[in-house]
Amino acid sequence: MLSARRVLARYLQADAVGDPKALLAKFEAEVNEFAQHEATYNDLCELLKKLERAKDDPEAFALLRGEWNRQPGTIKLKVAVGRIFGSLHESGILLFMGLLQQFALPPNLTKKAELASRFWSKPKLTVRKDNRPWAKPLALIEAVTAYGDLLSTLREQVALVTECLAKGKGHADTTEEEAETTRLKAGPFTLVNTGNFPPEVMRNVAEAVEKAAKAMTSAGFGKVCYGDILVTNRIMSDTSTLAFYMLANDEMFVRADAKATGDAVHIICHELGHRLEHKFLASKKREIAAMYMLILKHSDKPGIEMPEVGKQVEHEGSTLTVTGIQGGRVVFTDSAKPGKQFVAPVQTWYKLVEKRDPAEEASYKGFVSGYAQRGGPSENFAEMVSYYARGKLPAAQQKLFLSVVK
Repeated sequence: MLSARRVLARYLQADAVGDPKALLAKFEAEVNEFAQHEATYNDLCELLKKLERAKDDPEAFALLRGEWNRQPGTIKLKVAVGRIFGSLHESGILLFMGLLQQFALPPNLTKKAELASRFWSKPKLTVRKDNRPWAKPLALIEAVTAYGDLLSTLREQVALVTECLAKGKGHADTTEEEAETTRLKAGPFTLVNTGNFPPEVMRNVAEAVEKAAKAMTSAGFGKVCYGDILVTNRIMSDTSTLAFYMLANDEMFVRADAKATGDAVHIICHELGHRLEHKFLASKKREIAAMYMLILKHSDKPGIEMPEVGKQVEHEGSTLTVTGIQGGRVVFTDSAKPGKQFVAPVQTWYKLVEKRDPAEEASYKGFVSGYAQRGGPSENFAEMVSYYARGKLPAAQQKLFLSVVK
């Protein structure tokens, strides 16, 4: 899931993530340094045009291909692309985060800034493959394409931030009337409207956040309920994630369509669980990992009767049939997808057959959710925090859990 330096997230503080104008100057300087290879890039593009024109002349193409493969510029561009993406990665995240945090922008610019923010949220640069048959024998051709694409993107982003700074309005400069739609209190949090959402949308998010804050505070975790929460159209590059905690800068995001349902409150509490671990329990990594391993052992033998091979259950109009057992997991087929086999924790099968969640039974010692198991120690911990805060953690796990968090 979602990358620095603040304990209290306050957009109106200059040192929140840095002044966007100063961040832009640093960003633009590195872009200009990257652009020093543009002449080499242009020369290689000209050579590519010659190669394309000669693709049907084997002799001429072979000569030009030899010239291409002797070009030291292709290696220079590959090195430059890798270096600039790595060095600008954090700068790009902070630049667009600071911009969205500190400025109220017109809707079209907000959307573009969010897209740029998601570009830098990716850990690796996506490089276009060159599928032209004549280009396949050319060494490092993708490096040339990557250089051109990245240089174009960087220049567009510099122009975008420049326009945003010219047309945007700092939250500190908003009138009281404008602030009503820009910033909204939600219990101990302040919601920051980054997408010009109407008041009704912000109130819905505020209700969900308030419920989560109340649950966490009642459970004894009120210390994680502070600062600002960015309300946005999307979170990072994901269109489905409802909330996200960014570890490196102690940042909370909530999607604008969050409503005060059980799922939304659970997910917000889950993300605050990540804050609890990383900000307040950094010394408990071993205990959190050990707790995961203990629950993993219980989940291999969850105390739930395993279904017999051939057992069937109806689900969403299709028939699921057990074909085998692997440890604490059920192998089954789905009549709606013939020829395929699927594997799921026995707890999932139990929920389908018994119509109740085994994780809600007091004696249950396994993972409270499939995501808790798949995600490893940190995700399991965050799930347990959320279940405990909402009064749903099985009694059999509470002593173990409290021994870690208290």
